[in-house]
Amino acid sequence: FPKPTELDIDSRAFEKVRNLVVLDIRNATSSKSTDLQYLPNSLRWIKWPHFPFSSLPSTYTMDNLIQLKLPHSSIKHFGKAFMCGEWLKEIDLRASKFLVEIPDLTTAVNLKKLDLEGCINLVKVHESVGSLNKLVEFYLSSSIKGFEQFPSRLKLKSLKKFELYNCRIDEWCPQFSKEMNCSLEMLEIYNSTVINQLSPTIGYLSSLTKLYIRNCMELKTLPSTIHRLSNLTSLSVLSSDLSVFPSLNDPSSPSLCPYLTSLMLADCKITNLDFLETMVHVAPSLKELDLSENNFCRLPSCIINFKSLKYIYTIGCKLLEEIPNIPEGVVCMDAGGCVSLARFPNNIHSFISCHDNNVEYERGLSKELILMNCEIPDWYRYKSMNNSITFLLPADHLSWKRKALFVPCFKFEVTNYEDWRFALKCKVFINGIQVWDSQSSLTCFPDWGRSFRGYDESRGGEYMSMIVIDPCLHFHPFGDDNMDNSREIDLNQPCFGINSSGSNLDEFKFEVEPFPELRDVIIKMFGVHIITRE
Repeated sequence: FPKPTELDIDSRAFEKVRNLVVLDIRNATSSKSTDLQYLPNSLRWIKWPHFPFSSLPSTYTMDNLIQLKLPHSSIKHFGKAFMCGEWLKEIDLRASKFLVEIPDLTTAVNLKKLDLEGCINLVKVHESVGSLNKLVEFYLSSSIKGFEQFPSRLKLKSLKKFELYNCRIDEWCPQFSKEMNCSLEMLEIYNSTVINQLSPTIGYLSSLTKLYIRNCMELKTLPSTIHRLSNLTSLSVLSSDLSVFPSLNDPSSPSLCPYLTSLMLADCKITNLDFLETMVHVAPSLKELDLSENNFCRLPSCIINFKSLKYIYTIGCKLLEEIPNIPEGVVCMDAGGCVSLARFPNNIHSFISCHDNNVEYERGLSKELILMNCEIPDWYRYKSMNNSITFLLPADHLSWKRKALFVPCFKFEVTNYEDWRFALKCKVFINGIQVWDSQSSLTCFPDWGRSFRGYDESRGGEYMSMIVIDPCLHFHPFGDDNMDNSREIDLNQPCFGINSSGSNLDEFKFEVEPFPELRDVIIKMFGVHIITRE
């Protein structure tokens, strides 16, 4: 962007444009210290980032205004400017660091969006804000000392999205009304000071689909009314002091959260996972479970009863000693950084063998498992102390072409933690032709990018990675544009080098290596197992 233009704006600069409808001033600054004396009441749209004045003119009444956008402004108060605001649909005051008060908005009956994010000196929000019946989006921040005035109860019948950033949530803790049971769909709370727990009135928000709480350090528990959120699909509490997850008085109750697919409770202080016994019944559709950076010692045996579960993350759970079993339908299990873990789950063989009715697996995702301090299983057929393994299979034998699963497994040491998921690459070659690598496949591990407390500590140690590869779904000759439109391929085509030399054997080569620039990863052992499917 070009350097902002310095404008010398006179306090009565707009007196001669009394019929002005749109005022749009961008990439301009002003050092004027006097207040603006006049704005035409004909204005319908005002867009003025970095508005340099501390208030709007006292004579300006917003009779016709539809949109007021003053982000990053110097405004402190509005006086009586909102006395006539019936046409107003949007107010954007985000990052207005001097703003201390939102006045009476009773007349703003058509307001749909109110953005107060980053208003770090805001201490008063008028009671009328809690009754804006057409408000759809509400973004809110507060002074570090909290609010001196805030609506006693929110009755926002049309509100769909409510986000709180850097708010002090104490005595005024948002109290929700029954009128909101059919509206609010998304509630997000970031970097806020919360006293112990949220209001139990959150149970009224029966239309809520996403509840996201992050960096609320003092949050210790959630209200039991959380189980009333029957339409919830995603519940996340990240980086808080949450130690207890609420349980039901009657665990035999029917599914209370039948649509919940994602439960993320990472970087908290959870020591007991007994609540999962209840969640098996409460959330039968649970697909993703993130318990990373917590203080529990063992995954409960009930974990195997989550029949819909596809993703389990226990990253950095340093006290975790045992994972008894993994649900066979799981696509990804990441226990990286679990330094106390020392053995495989009991059902590891059936876990890597199971592939039927697994939607993600059929879409091309490689089934993957990350553990710590584990040796490559004794029943692996091919093993090497190097970073590659080569073996031969009959070229005309359908056991690998249509019925085989290949399971490479590599043990490696990390001497200085990096995001090694993207620092190691596993490749497969058939007769010298590369047909797969772990970078190009649809791997399931996300790019976390999360800044948990202590997450940047050294994660050195011995890791073990296991990947399940289905030739029909994953193998393809690199550089062949014709393969882009088809997952399932003809493994007999000449571009694989198969049958082109007249040999009855196909040469398979599996190799794994860190990126050249990363010297903190050492491959210690490599193995490949072949599973024949019936």
